[in-house]
Order: sequence, then C-alpha cells, then structure tokens
Amino acid sequence: MSDTSLEVGRVVAAAWSRVLKVEQVDPDADFFELGGDSLGAARVCAAIQARTGQSLTLRQFVANRTLRGLSSLLASMPQRPVSAVHVNAGQAEQAEQAEQAEPRTLPVLPAQEIYLRREAWSKKSGVTDNGHAVVETLRFTGTLDTDALGTAVTRVGRHHAALRARFGVGSQDDDYVIWISDEDVWLRIHETNAIEYAWKAFDQAHRVRRDRLARLPLCGFDLYPLSEDDHILIIWVDHMVSDSWSFAVLVDDLAIQYNAALKGLDEPLRGDLTYERFHADRLAWQRSDEAAAARAFWHDALKEVGPDPEVDFLGAPRGDRPPAEGQDEIRVPVPPAVYAPSAALPGATPYAVFCAAMAMALGRHSGRTHIGIIASVALRRDPALERLVGWVSNSIVIPVELDPRATLGELAGQVSSFVISAQDYGTYGRNSLIRELDPLKSEVVRRHSGAFVATVSSQADDGDEPFDGLRTQSLPWTRGFSRHGITCVLYPSAAAVATVGLEAGWLSEQRRRQLGDDLAIALRMLPGEPAATVGQALSAMSGPDDWFAEEA
Repeated sequence: MSDTSLEVGRVVAAAWSRVLKVEQVDPDADFFELGGDSLGAARVCAAIQARTGQSLTLRQFVANRTLRGLSSLLASMPQRPVSAVHVNAGQAEQAEQAEQAEPRTLPVLPAQEIYLRREAWSKKSGVTDNGHAVVETLRFTGTLDTDALGTAVTRVGRHHAALRARFGVGSQDDDYVIWISDEDVWLRIHETNAIEYAWKAFDQAHRVRRDRLARLPLCGFDLYPLSEDDHILIIWVDHMVSDSWSFAVLVDDLAIQYNAALKGLDEPLRGDLTYERFHADRLAWQRSDEAAAARAFWHDALKEVGPDPEVDFLGAPRGDRPPAEGQDEIRVPVPPAVYAPSAALPGATPYAVFCAAMAMALGRHSGRTHIGIIASVALRRDPALERLVGWVSNSIVIPVELDPRATLGELAGQVSSFVISAQDYGTYGRNSLIRELDPLKSEVVRRHSGAFVATVSSQADDGDEPFDGLRTQSLPWTRGFSRHGITCVLYPSAAAVATVGLEAGWLSEQRRRQLGDDLAIALRMLPGEPAATVGQALSAMSGPDDWFAEEA
C-alpha cells in the first residue's frame, strides 16, 4: 500500500473515531450500524475534505460505508498535493475548535435565508415589512389542568427543537447560521378574565416584529383564563421555523403531551429524527442528482412566468415598496358543479378547476397569456417528518398558458396534469428558485409575487376532542394575509364560497368587484361549458386587460 493510501486510511479512521466517539473501528464495520447518522456522515466528509482536499458526496459515503470501502474509494480518486493537505489540516483543526465552541451551528435552509435577507433589508432601509408569526387561538371549555398544560408545553418544546431555534450571522456578513437553544419553552399564564385582552394579545402576536437575529425566542404559548372552565390559549411561532401546515402537527402533539401529563405518564413522543439531522439531510439533498433533476424541471417549467428580476409570477412589474399591512377581500360564490366536475372535466380536481379559473380572471385583467399560480406543497414522504415542526413547506408554481384556442376542458386538464407531475419535484420549491434566480440583490421588497391558492378542509365537528376532558374550539381570529399579493382560499362544498384577499389599496373598489365577477364567470363556465374555448370565456368577462399599467 502506498504512503498516500496509508495517509488517507488514517484520516478516515481518525474522522470515524471522533464522530462515533470510539477509539478503534473494525475496517469492515458499517458506519450506520455503529450508531452513525447522516449528520455524522456529513461531518466525516467535511473532515476528509479539510485534510485531503477530496470532496465526497453523501451518496458516495452511503455506497462505501465501511472504513475499508471508503478508504479504497478515496485512494482511487485524484490526489491533492501534499502541501495543500497540510494547509487544509490546519484549517480543519480551527474548524473543529469552532465546532466545539458551538457544536449545534448549522447553515440555514434556503427559505430561511430569504427571510433573513428580507430582515436585513428592512433594518437597512427603515421600512417595515409584513408580520412574521403564524398564530393559532384555541378556546378550552371545561376543567383545564394548567399544570398539565405547562408540562405539555415544555415537553413539546423539547420534542420539537425547531421551537428552540436561534439564528445569527455566520463568518461572512451575508451568511446566516442556526443553532438549537437549551432553554425550555414554557407556558405563560396571564391574570385576566376579559376576552378583549386575549384578542389584543392575538392582534399583537401578528403585528409585533421580532428581531430574528437577537437570539430571542421565536415562539410563545400564552394562556388567558376567562373563568374556571373557560380558557383561551394563543400559540404563535415565527414563520422562520414553522408554517401553517406544521401548526396542525404542533397542536396535535400538544394534545398528546397534555393527555399524558394529565395521567402522570412519561414523555410519550420520542423521535430519532433530530433537527440537526434533518438539516444535514436537507442540505445534502440539495447537492444530489435528484435535486439537479428537480432544478432542471422547474427552470424549464417556469421559463415563461418567472421569477425574473423585473417581472414576478403574475407578470406584474416589481414594486419598490413593501406589502401593505392588510388585505381587501372579495367573496365569490362557487357553483356546486366545481366540486363534482368528473363528468365534464375527467381527471380535474376542484382545486385544479379553481386554479384554472383564477388564471383566466387574472389573465383577463393583466393581459398576460402566461400566469403563475402559487400552490402550497408539503412533501413529507418520511412519516417521521410529520413530527418535526419547522419543516417550512415548499410552494410550487403552476404555470398556466391561456391559449385562446384551447377548450376549457383542456385548460383544466393541463393544470391538473401539471400538479400531479410536479409532486415528484415539489421538494425543490419556489423559495429555492427565488434564491437562485432573484436573491434580493436589488434590495427591494417585491410588491407582488403571484396568486396563492389554497383549500380549506371541512371544519365539521366529528365529536372527537383532542384534549381529554375539554371542549376545544379553534377561534376564527386568524388573519388572512400573505406576501403573495393575492391570496385565494377555496372552502369546502358546504360553504360554496371562495375568498380572495388582495393587498390593501392595490386595486380600486370597482376593479376588485370586476375581478370577483370575472372569477365567478370562469368558475361557472369551466364545469358548465367545457367545450367552450379560453378565448370565448375571456370575452365573456368584463375586466379590462390593463390593470397593471393603470394601477402602477
């Protein structure tokens, strides 16, 4: 064996011993069977690169997971000069010392980086951007055990490390890092019996801007006792570490922890998926072949709708002012046929029909033939991720081409087919694309970034209360607001209504009314006249196709 091979073998063995905390390792032992995980594998790869200059992917590590296999792979790769190896070894020692000083520090994810860059812009410009928090308000009726709830909150904080996340600036001014605090999350009980006070606290949770780089908590659990058997719990979590989708997981886990504490049971939720491991897996995935394929898919799919430095997903010119502090709202009736379109529009879901209708209404008012409809996608293929609050669900963009010669049935089919095919690439979401193609270097906050469409499941009471001994009600206080400029929510068929929220002051009252009327026309024609053409449907609408020029 050559001196180089021996040196490589020693480097690999030393890295394994340090990460696995063992003195000696069997050359044919499996790294993961010895207790290693993907985060440890990433640390081994980093140590090897620092000492030898050899760059290893996580996929290569997994395929050569023994000391002998990994050493053989490295020995077969082109070697770096010895002088470079010595320099890198010194750098590695410095990196190890830094890691020991703050062992949990990790790079932020692309979605988090965008929020932090926006934060830096706000501080520099003095212009306040949107609020940050996702807020849920629960009303408990019955005998609430506040001690059990306090225990449940602390346990939830320990289980979901994202709730203890803190952010800071890295070694470079424009780099950011994340680490997990050792401080417990705790329940604050307020002495008040007025629901108005709870409402003000809810309103403040939405409006208060927290300094995300100040190492302060990014979540809160506040209990307001209205009477002995009536309590309101307000939960807020910064959007940096959670989203609306994850909130359902958080509330569910809080109920599990409360019920266990009520019975004097030990911690019922113990997962082996740590926040650090999740980050390492996510960052490793971004350098994988799968991510490259997803990136190519989205770059090709969105070439007609953005993002672009001058134009956003809607085709609107980018503004230089931050979004407004509120929304104007339109309520649009939804025909029953939208919820059962299978006969007229085979394969098209109500969601696809609604997206197609919204694209037509926006196309009629903007004069655009290509519209990007933003959709929320949470691709948690690993069941363990459902228990990890902090997975900021990706948004994908559905590109809709309004070909006037296409039938409405073909348009709905186009939208539905894209949504289905995009599921395989949804992990590489809109935030990653924005980061690549338009990383906010212009230091402006986009006025509009598209139309966000979501569905709301039925809120019918099934009689199964999550918190033992309590009647739990989610109060309808949550504000409908988004940075997307236009936010559309399609409610269940029983409600037969959709709400469209638009950035406050953006459109005149007349133009808002016209947009609502045109959306209603599209929703009626899509399932009712699938053989009609897109051109015929646009002609039936009343809105002018120059709103961006007129409203700029």
